[in-house]
Amino acid sequence: MINPGKYRCKIDFLSRKIKRNDYGELCDEWSKYKTVWASRFDLIGTDFYAAQTSDTKVEIKFKCRYTKNITKNMRIQCGEEIYEIIGIPIDVDNKHMELLIYGRLVS
Repeated sequence: MINPGKYRCKIDFLSRKIKRNDYGELCDEWSKYKTVWASRFDLIGTDFYAAQTSDTKVEIKFKCRYTKNITKNMRIQCGEEIYEIIGIPIDVDNKHMELLIYGRLVS
């Protein structure tokens, strides 16, 4: 059973669309795909080192209710900060109840 009180942070999943700008150049445009409530954890200590793979700097972990069609090609907006999703979002225990997502701040 999931405790809904632990999801205190509202996040937006952003999907990427490639469009042409006024000069005819291809550029990325990020639009809101879905808004959900999540819990947010800064990675420190062993979590931080365990999450690092192939020299990526993972900074944060989000946990939310299971949501279909969330991919690693999306981004997460939490307040004014935007994070790219690192790796494939994890269906916790394969129960379709919670989704675990690691992210890195986009500079």
